[in-house]
Amino acid sequence: MISSSVGLGGANQREVVIYVQKLLNRYIDSRAIYVLRFLKVDGRCGPQTIGCIKEFQSHIVGLAHPDGRIDSNGRTIKALENYASPQKQRVYEFSLGIFPALSFTDRASATSPKKASANTVAAVTDDPRKLMTRAAVAEAYGAISADKVWAKKSTYLKMYKIPESITKDKSYAWVNVYDPKKRNVSKIWCHKSMHPFLDTSLKNLQKQGLLGDLKEFGGSHNIRSTRGSTNWSSHSWALAIDINMTGNGLGQKPKMSKEFVKCFTDAGFFWGGNYSRKDGMHFTIAGFDKPASS
Repeated sequence: MISSSVGLGGANQREVVIYVQKLLNRYIDSRAIYVLRFLKVDGRCGPQTIGCIKEFQSHIVGLAHPDGRIDSNGRTIKALENYASPQKQRVYEFSLGIFPALSFTDRASATSPKKASANTVAAVTDDPRKLMTRAAVAEAYGAISADKVWAKKSTYLKMYKIPESITKDKSYAWVNVYDPKKRNVSKIWCHKSMHPFLDTSLKNLQKQGLLGDLKEFGGSHNIRSTRGSTNWSSHSWALAIDINMTGNGLGQKPKMSKEFVKCFTDAGFFWGGNYSRKDGMHFTIAGFDKPASS
């Protein structure tokens, strides 16, 4: 346990900062996240150390609004001192050697993690289908806090606007069932990575003459547990969408046509109708939510 605070607005005593920097470097090394370069253990609490504290608070402590400060006997120092990874897991893979803005100086007397080459595969965070656990999704996009706040909501939750080529189609009649005025769907707030999946699905429906079969919209972003469990639903990260709920409820035999479903699965969605407990309304791009038959 530390004797004084470290980080934004902290006392930042040199020996305490050094202790925290060493713990943060252990955290970076155990996760093998190559975008986080080792901190220089110099006892100076600059923006790089504070940024790493915030990253730890967001992904491990689960703070919805990380403050970049570690107080003695607080949640962050307890989590940092007790942090242990069962094995090194490379969660992110970066393409073309391009790294996000968050980066840290190399630790003194330590080898810097290798940079990605131009041949490295696309970033895992560009394709949530590769994230096979809720923990991996939380690692990539931000944890869900106890008060039901998504830490990186402002970064990844974006409005998808239905293209005019779809909304002006004479057969388009997709209605938001929660809208008192029952207006046609014109926009959807969802994870930005789902936008191209939606775009392709709608174009598939239009091409197959099935756009008129798209009747009900039941939502995308909803921080809640999966029904019947205590685990966060893929809706919590806006990585799923519910459509045509009537006749396609949880546990019901889905009434959607194979051709209709195929317009979505061909676009990359997983379909809840393939779960052992059918959920025909549910389409997702979360890898942990992938049905066994997909």
